[in-house]
Amino acid sequence: MFISLHTHSDHSLRDGFQTVKDMLSYASALGQTAIALTDHGTMSGCGEGMRFADDYGIKFIPGCEHYLANDLTIKDKQVQHIVLLAMNATGYRNLNIITTLAHRPENFYRKPRIDMDILRKYNEGIICTTACIAGCQEKAKELKEIFGDRLYIEIHTNSLKDQKPANKHWLEIADKYDIPFYAAQDAHYTVRTQAEAQRSWTPYDYDNGDGQGYDVCDDYFLHTEEEVRRALSYLPQDVVDLSIKNTEVAANRCTFKMKYGEDHYPKSKYADPKLEVRRRVWAGCKEKGVDKDQHHINQIKHEIDVLGKVNYFDYFLLVSDLINWCKQKGIRTGVGRGSVVGSDVAYMMGITGVDPLAHKLIFERFAHTQRVSPPDIDTDVPRGKRQEVIQHIKDEYGQVYQVVTFGHMDDKAAIKRAAKALMIDHTTADKLCKQYDSIDAIVSAPPESKKQVMDKLQESEFGLWMDTARQFKGKIQNYGTHASAVVVLTTDP
Repeated sequence: MFISLHTHSDHSLRDGFQTVKDMLSYASALGQTAIALTDHGTMSGCGEGMRFADDYGIKFIPGCEHYLANDLTIKDKQVQHIVLLAMNATGYRNLNIITTLAHRPENFYRKPRIDMDILRKYNEGIICTTACIAGCQEKAKELKEIFGDRLYIEIHTNSLKDQKPANKHWLEIADKYDIPFYAAQDAHYTVRTQAEAQRSWTPYDYDNGDGQGYDVCDDYFLHTEEEVRRALSYLPQDVVDLSIKNTEVAANRCTFKMKYGEDHYPKSKYADPKLEVRRRVWAGCKEKGVDKDQHHINQIKHEIDVLGKVNYFDYFLLVSDLINWCKQKGIRTGVGRGSVVGSDVAYMMGITGVDPLAHKLIFERFAHTQRVSPPDIDTDVPRGKRQEVIQHIKDEYGQVYQVVTFGHMDDKAAIKRAAKALMIDHTTADKLCKQYDSIDAIVSAPPESKKQVMDKLQESEFGLWMDTARQFKGKIQNYGTHASAVVVLTTDP
């Protein structure tokens, strides 16, 4: 059975045209048992793939197509493509580390880049392939020394005029160095009929050196096994058979499955977190003069019991330490916002500044043993001090990463983007967007209400415009940074 192991979603910004769910749904409908996601330089779509793969009855393989540079110290735009797939938990962690390193300022030039030294250090648990026609086939010998039997050469199905001789040459390399090979279709969209829309979506031509890019063929879609066989029919039958079989062999070697519902909070520096929490709470009670108040004492006992069961002691200590540091540095913090103000423990530890008992606030809104999702503590600091606080967290606990956000194209943005792709005057698109709220509203509106637009465009042009906009709608158009959330790791990549 053919398994798609080289695919791109719209997380490959302005390049991949299919969503992760599109891929999962279509591969499942074809009866394929697994699919890999290998977006360019990012693993941002892997979380979605791992969360929803079971809904489609298919195995998801997290991966990434990276850019391999000869020398990271040189600002050279010449890079080769290389595909990496996570086989197990170690491989998934290493792949995340590789992707993180690729985006570091000292390695990033035009694209996130890696080199052989990074692969030598973090290759465990990873399958490596030589990728596409822009790949690293000529580095096969060196890559085999690093990856051993975890290296594969990809044989591609597209109809670029250079692809057939390239495939034959790559098979010679595979034979010379005893490297297994498998078929790949480098899918950037789901079905063939999306080729034109994808060309409109991509704002530049992926030229391979002789004028050949996505705009000269329409076969960068998810292939069936029959379509793979047809595309590779110029090769010996036994070679085609093996190239398909090896996709399943490689997929079966990838067994990583994300476990959800676990907590992976960073650990505080205290040997006995519960004891430290109790110490701080008791000190807070004395400071506030309620150390003999049975109402507070009973509530604190209850809360500490619950916080222990849900494993929040380290979290409270990390936040408490952060707020104490801010106070020492003269950085203002909020008195409390959200459900955490219902916690007497948080109040006594100085995390919040509101007495929950005096205001009859409910602790269980913040934490209880049946809560499905863990709570969070909103810690407000002045915007101008934000980076200083983040740097302190980095210094104290290791690596800190700001959370990515995804900007999806809404109706009006899709209309304007489609107009630009089809070279329709932007003032026409602007007028239409001011007049209507959605694509559906435009399509269903009577012609006389769209007369100004329709006078400028043929009906067929207008229809193509709206159809293209529909296909653009919902696609990821940019990445952003969450206004407040950071992720803390206690180990340094």
